[in-house]
Amino acid sequence: MRIRRKTYFVDKDVQGALALRVVAYWIACLWGVFCVLAGFPIIVTWWFGFPNAPTSAALVYQTWLDFWPAIAASLFLMPLLVRDVVCLSNRFVGPFFRLRSALQELAQGKTITPISFRKGDFWFEIVEDVNRISAMLAAQNNQASAANQISEETPSEMVGEELVGQPKSAEVTQSQEEQRQPAYTAEEGQEEQEELVEV
Repeated sequence: MRIRRKTYFVDKDVQGALALRVVAYWIACLWGVFCVLAGFPIIVTWWFGFPNAPTSAALVYQTWLDFWPAIAASLFLMPLLVRDVVCLSNRFVGPFFRLRSALQELAQGKTITPISFRKGDFWFEIVEDVNRISAMLAAQNNQASAANQISEETPSEMVGEELVGQPKSAEVTQSQEEQRQPAYTAEEGQEEQEELVEV
């Protein structure tokens, strides 16, 4: 199914600059043609010095009378030229706009749907690379979420094991304290018996 274009002017910076450049070329072209048509008779008249030649002002005015229909016709064609440039630029500005939006979503950690360009757009090879990168990032995010889930479940099991093994550790601590106490020697026992006999 072919996706129809709803908006052709999507990037005012790029497409506006192209439209202004077309208008500037149009003005420069008209000015150059007018200067050539008016200047050539003036130069020839001045170079050869014809006695009955018209003045420079008369030559410029005559050139204007001959040239203004062409200016009017090109003025009517100018909107068509600007529109054609805008439509043509949409074939590479539009794909770049969609790629930029997708990259912004990827930078925010979002999952994007596969990007598709319209028929006639430029840079089809770039969208394939972006779709592959998006699929790789989605797979890595799934692996990371699965690893986090496992790590959240593991500490609770470890705490349960520590609680079960706590009495054993207490017994070990008690036996260690008993070992640290001083031993009851035979000499101390003999001294106690002598004290009892004297009493």
